[in-house]
Amino acid sequence: MYPRIESILVKIGMTKRELAAALGLDYEVLLLKLERKDYFTLDEAIALKRITGASDSIEELFTFLA
Repeated sequence: MYPRIESILVKIGMTKRELAAALGLDYEVLLLKLERKDYFTLDEAIALKRITGASDSIEELFTFLA
């Protein structure tokens, strides 16, 4: 999991299922991407930032370190 994304989802009260729907992804596909078993496309990363209202850069959102 990407710790910053997890933190933002908790902060805004959004579930992973809701995020998957907002991104137009199947829930299982989102889980694979969050577990780093698949890759987010640049368009998905930009959409994730927009949907969550994150002030972090895309690089910060996808950093593995807490």
